[in-house]
Parts: sequence; C-alpha cells; structure tokens
Amino acid sequence: VKGLSTNLEQRQIYIKVLDVTVLSGVSEEDWDAVVLIHSVEMSKLQSDVKAFLDRAHDLDKVILITTSGPGTWETDDYDVDIITSASKKEKLPGLTKEILRRLDVLLSN
Repeated sequence: VKGLSTNLEQRQIYIKVLDVTVLSGVSEEDWDAVVLIHSVEMSKLQSDVKAFLDRAHDLDKVILITTSGPGTWETDDYDVDIITSASKKEKLPGLTKEILRRLDVLLSN
C-alpha cells in the first residue's frame, strides 16, 4: 500500500486509504477509481469487501487486489478487474506496477 500511495501522490492523484472494514461508508460513484486490497481465506471474500461489491453499481471503476495462499483465487460472482497474488514481498514491485498500469487505463477513460 505504501509504495502505491507514494507513487500516486507523486503524480498528484488524490487518494484515500481506508481499512476495508469501513467500506460500508464508501460509494464507488464518488470516485474515478477504487482499488480494494484484501485477502481471501478458504476461498471466501472478506465480508466487508463482499458487501461493497454486492451494492456497487459500477464495478468497471473497481480493481480488486486479492492475496491468497497460492495466489490463484478467482471469482465468477462479480464482473470486476482482479489481480491475484500470493503474499510474498518479492512480488510487490511487479504487483505495484500492474496496479498502476490498470489505474492509468481507468483514469484515462
């Protein structure tokens, strides 16, 4: 999160970092893009992330960053842009670049 936040701030892109437990007060309609970084356990979404996705009207604005044990989690429940990775520090630089690339596409629309 820190590397991603720093990069976006340097590019003068306004960001707000929140814990996923407060997503009930967030609407994707208020943002140009929403990046949700969370983990899955036993192949299940964290309940606050699931509730956000269930009520969101425009999932095209959402990028879901999911960490899972093997890094292979997928869902058919939501038509959302997903990046899945194992929780390994050596993956962070490449993961950050991929998130930024996808954000650039979202923000240029």
